[in-house]
Amino acid sequence: MFRAVCLAALLAAASWASQARAQGLNLVEVPAGEVRIDGSLRDWEGVSFTTLGAATVGQLRYVLGFTPNGVYVAARVFDERFVRSARPSSNEDAVVLSFAAQLRGRWVLNEVWLFAGDMASIAASASIGAPGQPPRTLPGVEIVEGPLGRSAQGYVLEAFIPFSVLPGGANWREGRAAIRLHDVDSESHPVANDDAASARVDAAHPESLPALFSTSIPGGASASDALASFLAQSHLASTRPSADVRADVAGSPHEDRVLLIGNVLIVVPANAPSGSPTYAFATLPFDAAAEFERSSFVDVTGDGKQDFSFEIRERTPTGLHTTNYFATFARGTVDVIARIDSDREIAGCSISNRIAPSRGRNAARLSVQAVPARCARPESWVWPENGVETFLLPWGRVTGQVYEWREREFVVVSETTNPHPYSGAPRAAPQVQVAPAPSPAPSAGDVLAQYRVDQHVAANIGSRFDQNANVAETATPEHVCVLDRSVVVFGRHFRSGTSYLFFNIPVAAEADILSMTVDDVTGDGVAEILVRVRQPIGDVTREVLLVHRVAAANAPRLAAIEVARARGSDRVESEVRVVGDRQARHLEIGPGRAQGWTRTNYPFTADASPGMDALVLPWASAAVRYALSGERLVAVH
Repeated sequence: MFRAVCLAALLAAASWASQARAQGLNLVEVPAGEVRIDGSLRDWEGVSFTTLGAATVGQLRYVLGFTPNGVYVAARVFDERFVRSARPSSNEDAVVLSFAAQLRGRWVLNEVWLFAGDMASIAASASIGAPGQPPRTLPGVEIVEGPLGRSAQGYVLEAFIPFSVLPGGANWREGRAAIRLHDVDSESHPVANDDAASARVDAAHPESLPALFSTSIPGGASASDALASFLAQSHLASTRPSADVRADVAGSPHEDRVLLIGNVLIVVPANAPSGSPTYAFATLPFDAAAEFERSSFVDVTGDGKQDFSFEIRERTPTGLHTTNYFATFARGTVDVIARIDSDREIAGCSISNRIAPSRGRNAARLSVQAVPARCARPESWVWPENGVETFLLPWGRVTGQVYEWREREFVVVSETTNPHPYSGAPRAAPQVQVAPAPSPAPSAGDVLAQYRVDQHVAANIGSRFDQNANVAETATPEHVCVLDRSVVVFGRHFRSGTSYLFFNIPVAAEADILSMTVDDVTGDGVAEILVRVRQPIGDVTREVLLVHRVAAANAPRLAAIEVARARGSDRVESEVRVVGDRQARHLEIGPGRAQGWTRTNYPFTADASPGMDALVLPWASAAVRYALSGERLVAVH
């Protein structure tokens, strides 16, 4: 029976999601065929019910379950007056499940009305309809009512809703939902009380409903489980996504899910197997409150995979500007590969750059062309650089550029020059000229303080794992540290000592970054950055070693290798070491130790997953050595 076999496992698996439950709508996994729709709720004994509302004015206590075929609703309704007729409508008592899903690129919201029968002459039934519209009969739903108890007023309701009868039900894990008690206390004056609700339903913005997440039986955690947990811990579970779209960005036969929530870009691969990485994310350098304009998919690197392009419009002290972002998932990580302003506006006068992907003879290209200005004049135009690629001015020396993709970055391969560029300086108001005192070079503390301001990192968050090492081939060692959920690189000669480089680490919380070290694992005399992270996936926790190399414009990931896995008190762990001399150094992952698990009872396969190398188990016959091949560390034996 479901109660006897799975209940303890369900309650244990549910504990990890307690924080997310406050913001999302939780569904408990139910083994197929183990729950009977009989109105007794016997099969739900011991499962925690969520309470909405007060018993004096109408209270709903419910739990939601799921199988691959549909969703269960088990409810106890406390209500002093039951309003029901032979032809149910929105003027009668009901439990209402609001469900939003994407259909053909837009969010569609429907509400399933579950009407209890009167246990005598009227059978329980289900209807469906858009908010504000009369619900129509919904066939295929199993539903039955039952008595609440001798001393309580109300009823029990139990139902099973097949995903096949829900518009968008096939993608229910990416859906959003809410549940409420629709309580009507008078047939003659049917005014509903909807206070007992898990969330407010905004019919104009169905995507604003809380996300669905599932509590799985141990060993069955899904991508949505891990993603929902991450969103809750990042305080993003109730934030409406600017984009929630699908395309092949990982190079699989299936479409992957891409979300932009605030300034966090998330990719959920469609083909990530159980126990493997289920999402990747990057925090982007714009304010989370910036205005999202539009998005599209285009292959800007020429690798056959779709890259994600989107526009963000943001106000700065200088004026308004629109930035085009191009992001790729080619290496199993979310990497922004180009950031180009397409429009800048000061006091109503604007300049635009036309940006167009193209295909060269041997590589993918981006062309950027300045277009005539709208009332902006060269003598008064002043705009400080903001870290994006060069913005072209119609009166500048260069009015067009072509960027070509070269393995890991775009480089300028051709330019269009202006035969008559403006040579004057922007006109400034007359002022008394005073020789300025020489400005001292910014200190390391100044650079880190600027990073905090730029990336909105609170002053009470301290740096961790601070290291000094040659990671960028400059005259002096760079300083490398972890700040919040990012690695920051800066130094006296790095970027002239005035700026920094940072990259995000794919973890849900700062504490999930377990260590950060620097070591030369490629034998080129320059150290790489090695970060060990913890990633909970349902009831399983794994540890992953991430290896990054500092480049001119970014820090590409060379490898992601699973090095430990645990469930409860059971754990396996690889041994990580760097071997060899200065001219031939290698990263080596060898058999480590096991606790609880053995070769015979280990419940997982040792397969690699997209973007991540497999765990070397303690009973493996040999270590795996990694060497640099192109832009990746690959196993050589």
